[in-house]
Amino acid sequence: MATRILVIDDDEAVLEFLRLKLGRDFTVETLTDARKAVEAATAQRPDVVLCDIDMPHMNGGEVAAALQKVAALAGIPVVFMTNVLSPSEVQGLGGVVGGHRSISKRAPIADLIAGIRASLAPATRG
Repeated sequence: MATRILVIDDDEAVLEFLRLKLGRDFTVETLTDARKAVEAATAQRPDVVLCDIDMPHMNGGEVAAALQKVAALAGIPVVFMTNVLSPSEVQGLGGVVGGHRSISKRAPIADLIAGIRASLAPATRG
């Protein structure tokens, strides 16, 4: 069974790009309204959530916290995506922003895929 990813971003163009690029390797569902993240994750049961950090109404940290409050969703890794930091800046932070594995939106897609796969490794969960 393919790895299921829920991508949350308020930018439809980003979602379409990631749907196309990640859809080769994963089952991808997308969401533009972060306020519906818990509902969508409960229905879709993703293996990992990719979430933009800077969104209106609810930021990535708030999404991650909301998911953690639901026992059935608490174990799902959240990978933050940021357009504010360059790939080298994220790397300089050890690949972690706000306590979560993170990737710059400007990084090559191969780096994002590597981050997704790493977030699913048993040693990084939990």
